[in-house]
Amino acid sequence: MKKLLFTTTILLSSITSYAEEMASCETIEQMASVTMMARQGGVPMKTVYDAAKDSKFAQKMVIEAYETPQYNTTEYKERAQQKFADKYYMKCIKSQY
Repeated sequence: MKKLLFTTTILLSSITSYAEEMASCETIEQMASVTMMARQGGVPMKTVYDAAKDSKFAQKMVIEAYETPQYNTTEYKERAQQKFADKYYMKCIKSQY
């Protein structure tokens, strides 16, 4: 749990900074995936929200991720993570048209 917490905080912080500069759809998809991985891994919302403090966009993503139930099985956790990442990727692609 501590390893997941540390890794998630570091990844989210660096991806958030990068996303602000290079808001590519792939970066946004990765950020969404990491955010949901934290949610499904049981990382406290405050920790993830604080890691996203430099970006309102990332903070909104965290809120939306934590509105999703935390699942018990690996299969459902992975499915939730992929679905959330795909949702943000689709939003990004649609915004370009």
